Amino acid sequence: MPRRARSSGMRRIENERDRSLTFFKLQNELFQLEKDMAMEDKRKKENMTRAKEIQETSRMAKYIYGKIEDLDATELHEMDHELSRIKQVVDDCLPGWRSMPSHVAMLPKYSP
Repeated sequence: MPRRARSSGMRRIENERDRSLTFFKLQNELFQLEKDMAMEDKRKKENMTRAKEIQETSRMAKYIYGKIEDLDATELHEMDHELSRIKQVVDDCLPGWRSMPSHVAMLPKYSP
């Protein structure tokens, strides 16, 4: 069996360099793809958050400006829940306002 010719040292170095450059390029491409995917995920989350905020705002607008007759049972329940939450916030901010006499708690009439 004839012996295979040995590769010269210079060719081996060039092959190593080519492999290193190829590996480096692939590594950079993977990094860029991961970065792009992360940015896309971030944009999707921001869009979802924005859509939820718009949906919530439109729901509240429906409660405020809509007619009670146009609301279904679920929406009436949500409206009652939201109003109860707001009432609780007001009560927490103004403790004791209910214990005041009615003439003290009322705002004075404005007369020019």
